[in-house]
Amino acid sequence: MAQALPKRGSPCFLKLVMLEESEKILGCHMLGEHAAEIIQMAAIVLSMGANKSDFDKTMALHPTVAEEFVTMS
Repeated sequence: MAQALPKRGSPCFLKLVMLEESEKILGCHMLGEHAAEIIQMAAIVLSMGANKSDFDKTMALHPTVAEEFVTMS
């Protein structure tokens, strides 16, 4: 968000893939700056069987692109 709001920097794309009925997260995709570092956070919670409500309960680190994973609706 630090770069997205003022329209600076390179674009970033994020996606969560989940089962609709249980909201269990099956995977996530991220393209953009620092993706390799940020996606490691998702790998940990995915291996623990996280669902969307687990992401929703997480405090976002601001201002970072990583906060978008826990503020998606």
